[in-house]
Amino acid sequence: MNNTVEREISLENLFWKLLLGWRRWLILGIVFAALVSGLKYKRDISAYQTAVAQQGKEEEKEEKDIILEPEEREAVENAKEIMRQMDEVEDYLKESMLMNLDPYQENMLTLQFYVNTNYTYNYTQDNERDRTGDVVSAYCSYARTGKLAEAVVDALNEVNGELQANYVGELISASEGSSMFLIYVLYPDAEAFEQIQKAVTQALESCTAEITEKIGSHTLELVSAQESVRTDTDLARRQKDQMDILEGYRSRLTAAKGAMTEAQLEALQIKEAKDQREKGKDEEEEGEEGEEPIVLIEPSYSVKYLILGIVVGIFLACVWVVLEVLFSGKIQEPEEISSLYGVRILGEMTEERKKKRFLSVVDNWILKLRNRNKKQLSPQQQLQIVCSNLEIACKKDGMEQIYLTGSEIEKMDEKRISDMKAALKSAGITVLTGENVVYDASALMEMAKIGQVVFLEQIGASLYQEVEKEVRLSRENEVKIIGSIVVNEA
Repeated sequence: MNNTVEREISLENLFWKLLLGWRRWLILGIVFAALVSGLKYKRDISAYQTAVAQQGKEEEKEEKDIILEPEEREAVENAKEIMRQMDEVEDYLKESMLMNLDPYQENMLTLQFYVNTNYTYNYTQDNERDRTGDVVSAYCSYARTGKLAEAVVDALNEVNGELQANYVGELISASEGSSMFLIYVLYPDAEAFEQIQKAVTQALESCTAEITEKIGSHTLELVSAQESVRTDTDLARRQKDQMDILEGYRSRLTAAKGAMTEAQLEALQIKEAKDQREKGKDEEEEGEEGEEPIVLIEPSYSVKYLILGIVVGIFLACVWVVLEVLFSGKIQEPEEISSLYGVRILGEMTEERKKKRFLSVVDNWILKLRNRNKKQLSPQQQLQIVCSNLEIACKKDGMEQIYLTGSEIEKMDEKRISDMKAALKSAGITVLTGENVVYDASALMEMAKIGQVVFLEQIGASLYQEVEKEVRLSRENEVKIIGSIVVNEA
């Protein structure tokens, strides 16, 4: 017999081995989750510290003392003031809805309201002063002071996102007459006028009680609502004035920089860089030449990398089990004894683990699932089947004595062996036991003397190499191999 044993790997057995290796999944999953996420966190900490150090150098540069004469420092401060005013104008041109309207295609909603105070002049007696004009002025004042804009800004936000009341106030104006007043609303989207009309009407009606209390009782009626598109030359002029103001600031700044020394320009450049970083915190800007602003991100543990670590750990645990099965030197399945060595299986016996493993209930559940199609026999039934097979084999060949040995026989339950001896003795068969014949000379001599042998092997403990030597020694010494009893852990 060759010393090299070629065996086939059962995919089904490999599958259940992988499931029973769930503890390795758990351990390696936790280890690699901590390892991968920890390395990512460490890398983020390093990047964060580098960014802090870089920003610290820039701030140190900003704070260093640049020696300037009083006149030179005053020129720098004047340039900074021009830059501040430029920023204000640019922000206004960017944020103001009025400045972004098309003055040649201007959508306008005109709402006409009538104020009824029920005033009647009686020539026959003294009369109170007609307060209709005061009520009309109160409503117009409400519109002009921006309170109406605050009331309708929510309606505009529903149409065009978050807007500021001061910019909405620029879109609303009012004019008054003797008993009527007009509210004008400009808006880029004419489809919003229906909502705006409703919001303006509700806002004016909500302040009726307050005006009544202060001036006198009256009623407010909406006479008409008209939408129109017009050319607004006044708005076009205002927009041009703002652009001219901005260009004027730019020209003044260019002239101021042209008269500055290198030290003054450096001081002004520091101010520009600082303003640029502050703007970068609020909005994303298009990239410009030079260094990008440093964005400091607080390090934190990433859930994504935790999950990645768990997946890597489980994968490595599965690889571990597969390699263990592929390169294991121990018997993996009972059928291997028959297929590899041509030895008959007389029966299988299961033994409870001597030491309960962590969460062994999970192992029991997996084993029940694996053996769901097999009838579960009690230890006594297993012993009876083994003894019956031995009795039949012995009586068939007229044997009255057999020798029981095995590579792991010293680890077997002594009570099981004693019960087997007693059962076979009652059938007229004597069972003698001995140590591993591969390493014990007296056991080998006794086996050869008796001439019949039964091997007792344990799955997951008996080595292929030792089982092969036992079979080879038996055949070389012309000892009849009756079969093998396989012991497996439950």
